Amino acid sequence: MANPKVFSLFKTKNYAECFPNISVLGKEVDFFLECSSYDVILPVKVKGDSKLDVFEEAVLKLIAYKTTTSEEMADILCLTPDLINFIIIRLQEMDLLQDNGRDLTEQGKKYIRVDEKITDDENVEFAQAKVFVINQTGEILPYVQKGELISDPIENIQGSLLTVEYGTVGNPIRIKGKILRQNRGDKKKGMLQSSSLRAAIDKYNRIVRESVNFDSIEYAQEWAIENTSSDDVYFHMQAVVQDGNIDEILVSDGLVVNIDFVNDYIKRNHPDFISVVKERATRNIIQESEDESDEETKIAPNYKYRELRSLMSRINSFSQVYECSDDEAESENNAFASRDENQMLQAEQKKFLLNCYSYFVLHAFFSSPQNRILITKSYNKA
Repeated sequence: MANPKVFSLFKTKNYAECFPNISVLGKEVDFFLECSSYDVILPVKVKGDSKLDVFEEAVLKLIAYKTTTSEEMADILCLTPDLINFIIIRLQEMDLLQDNGRDLTEQGKKYIRVDEKITDDENVEFAQAKVFVINQTGEILPYVQKGELISDPIENIQGSLLTVEYGTVGNPIRIKGKILRQNRGDKKKGMLQSSSLRAAIDKYNRIVRESVNFDSIEYAQEWAIENTSSDDVYFHMQAVVQDGNIDEILVSDGLVVNIDFVNDYIKRNHPDFISVVKERATRNIIQESEDESDEETKIAPNYKYRELRSLMSRINSFSQVYECSDDEAESENNAFASRDENQMLQAEQKKFLLNCYSYFVLHAFFSSPQNRILITKSYNKA
């Protein structure tokens, strides 16, 4: 990608700020999903600015529909024939009627949109929009960008890691995440179907109907939607582990809580990233638990925590089974080479999780006398 573009709805916000009703474990993981973008030309109905009064426009429309005599039009409009003749002369002066007073000029046809069959004084203008597509699946992301896409500022790209910078020069805010790249060979050729674009826009409108942060997109549904393939875009997303459901992660673009088909796409094409998200959630929980304990006790003599330190060392020795290489090529070469290797990796991950559980138990045991009594009774019963 010669001039990479980044788009973000999150900006500097985190998942919890955008979706406060969703309880998550630990912190979110930022990443950038590479997808293809398409420039879309939306037909939009607008009210035309009429330069005719109501009677002039009525006479012009009657003539267009072959009501040709002044007497017939006078009866229909409840006007005098003389007034009808006066209006016809005025329409000729405006180059909307031909000299015979019975046929419309090209400008007259354009005015009332006879050729395009647009009624109710509506005209059609065209607005620019952009949609984002995953190559491998052909799925269109929920967010539809209306207007020109403005790329967020990229600080640097190192291998498969991308950093964007927000804020000011004196107070920059940097967001760093892994790029989940797509297979360029899977990119669809040609245009997207109008029916697919209508479905995507209608879905977007249903999502934003109750939102004050996003506007719906109105368009003329009976018109075809033209589109052309455009640049690839790194779409900023966040992944979290939901509290109470650690088996699944949530993937959000900042518009919806979770995008199911993006989640499925990552599972199939980037399984190592799922492990990274879960490992970081576990690591954050452990760190937060330690911080809370230190804040409560204010003192933590080293000799009381020998077993904890030893166990944490064992945990760290297994944590590499969840690590995701910053070098994309290395990551791809090392990814699940065989079934035996996969089984071995799962066994190591199981050891890692068992060690984490043991750490929680020991941490609770040392944290307070009440916990020690409860844990001892529980083990004695077992």
